[in-house]
Amino acid sequence: MNSARVELRGIGVRYPASNRDAVANVDLTIAPGELLVFLGASGSGKSTLLRTINRLVVPTTGTVVIDGEDAALRPAPELRRGIGYVIQAGGLLPHLTVGQNIAIVPELLGWEKSRIAARVDELLHMVRLDPSYRARLPRRLSGGEQQRVGVARALAAEPALLLMDEPFGALDAIVRSELAGEILRIHRDLGTTIVFVTHDIDEALRLADRIAVFHDGRMLQADVPLRLLTHPADPYVAELTDASDVLRRLGVMHAADAATAEVPASVADGAARIDARSTLRDALGRMLLEGEPLLVVEDGRTRGILRFATIAAALRR
Repeated sequence: MNSARVELRGIGVRYPASNRDAVANVDLTIAPGELLVFLGASGSGKSTLLRTINRLVVPTTGTVVIDGEDAALRPAPELRRGIGYVIQAGGLLPHLTVGQNIAIVPELLGWEKSRIAARVDELLHMVRLDPSYRARLPRRLSGGEQQRVGVARALAAEPALLLMDEPFGALDAIVRSELAGEILRIHRDLGTTIVFVTHDIDEALRLADRIAVFHDGRMLQADVPLRLLTHPADPYVAELTDASDVLRRLGVMHAADAATAEVPASVADGAARIDARSTLRDALGRMLLEGEPLLVVEDGRTRGILRFATIAAALRR
């Protein structure tokens, strides 16, 4: 697993000629392999804070520490070559082919041509693009394809840390959902530490191990999705996440969280099955269509059963 630990210690940013902080005194530790989402409205400071990590924005106060080392002590170009970075529309260089775009950082690092070629092919497969895309120019790609290439380029040099600044913001809902699924798959396969910026609460809930909520430059709460919905630390957090929405809460809970261990023999044979990792929102939809109970299974083993009453009990915990 190639993953980094990031510590933000008292980070503050105030731009010249401004009378307020863009980011105010943020303390936050990002664990190795974590997918952390920065969530907030435009102007909340989330993108500014993200850019302090790779020093595209220099903090006015505080320290960014990556794997125990003060990031300010490393030359900025060297620091950035070790951190993947994805922005809206992929940020591809229009005069370079897909393959050349992906190869930029490995070439700067002096990789052998054969290794670069193999890595380009590997990454095109990883982001589910045909090898023929290697020779295409960005203008011949759809928005979703450009974003896939942007992710591939960011991962090219096998970084331990990937920063993603509203990468799907310009895409339609169907493509956004598809690419979010791809990011989850890649994160699961690689274990890379990812910091992801979005203003979309549903996207945040789907992706995040933890969510950090920002407002007016301040971090209001950093927590796992379920706790963010059930125990908002601030009225703004409750408003932003629509914490009272029961279906949203069910969307971050899983079948295994509500299954009862007892499985009567009369149920085991005839009940419909659902994977233990499915959300309780999906389980509720299945039960409304097919009736109760559902048999909860994981890797071929029975974990328990779900009924309407057990889902309601899980919500009250």
